[in-house]
Amino acid sequence: MLRLLRLLADGGFHSGEVLGRVLGVSRSAVWKQLQLLEGELGIEIHKVRGRGYKLARPVSLLDAERLAQRLDVLGWSVRVLDSVDSTNAEAARLIGQGNAMPALVLAERQTAGRGRRGRTWVSPFAENLYYSLVLRIDGGMQQLEGLSLVVGLAVMHALRDAGVSKAGLKWPNDVLVEGRKIAGILLELMGDPADVCHLVIGVGINVNMQATAEVDQAWTSASLEVGGLIERNDLVVSLSEKLE
Repeated sequence: MLRLLRLLADGGFHSGEVLGRVLGVSRSAVWKQLQLLEGELGIEIHKVRGRGYKLARPVSLLDAERLAQRLDVLGWSVRVLDSVDSTNAEAARLIGQGNAMPALVLAERQTAGRGRRGRTWVSPFAENLYYSLVLRIDGGMQQLEGLSLVVGLAVMHALRDAGVSKAGLKWPNDVLVEGRKIAGILLELMGDPADVCHLVIGVGINVNMQATAEVDQAWTSASLEVGGLIERNDLVVSLSEKLE
């Protein structure tokens, strides 16, 4: 199903026959996968007789191989998931498994995304950025004073570089555009706060989201602010470089 979505990601028309040939399946199998894309992932698809199928809007899908190459210089491991309960929860599992740090976890969607104070973080498929970076901290949490501010500034500057010129920090956890929320930060400390511990830096950014009835506060997205599709892989790299 996701392989089909990658073929359609450019926003152009593609015939069912060509899609089936590339995927090695029948046209009816293509149609069934298209229905799954609409029903399970909420991806709107247009069908025009004689032209084929196209997405209502082009999407920017995360590219694990490309991200690993571009972030290799930072020395981070990169994990890209199609779906996860939350990237912060997956990051915590990596700590338990003894993975090397720093480690970056990204996902196309979250089924149980979390904000501060247990609030739900709306996480539609392939629209926003769900980003968790795990760091090992030696010497205790006193070294982390002011880190929330640092992370917020990194997010703000990454958004400004993406064209969201009015992005501003509402210390300590939100990035806003003229009073509308565009990003949030959730820092979670695990381990001995006086010795060796791990920190999960969770960042959620509204990137290409156009509409939702699930958010109960004023919000915006980078795409709405700049009037076009934002390349999410570029935003991941920009944010990562600024955090480093």
